[in-house]
Amino acid sequence: MRKIILYILCLACVVCACSRKSKNTIDEAVSSTRDVLLKVNGSYIFLLDEANMQYCTGARLFRAGNDEMSEYFSFSFNKYPSEEGESVEGDLCWRIAGATQDRKGLELTVAKIEDDVIWLSGDEGKINAVIRKN
Repeated sequence: MRKIILYILCLACVVCACSRKSKNTIDEAVSSTRDVLLKVNGSYIFLLDEANMQYCTGARLFRAGNDEMSEYFSFSFNKYPSEEGESVEGDLCWRIAGATQDRKGLELTVAKIEDDVIWLSGDEGKINAVIRKN
């Protein structure tokens, strides 16, 4: 009887471990675009298609917005993301419809890099972003 219980517990542990999502996964719709964007809690906060992108990068900063910068988002990193799989720390700030919001002390994972495009994910997949290399 003990062997059966032990077997069931081991099997349950394996099933739980295999079914657990990664803490920082990139949304499938986000991973298929090259547009600069920010998605928070499943909602697109900001989206700039390649024809209308206004963005700038610095040593540890990415900022994108409309022409007047009345609507924007920015990441301030401890180091600029540069390698797939790496984790970076950063602060996120965005302004949309006259309201400014932020998230401090995020841990972001570089999910993918292709050419000059970087896909980021953080806060257990609740934050997804597509930015450009500096």
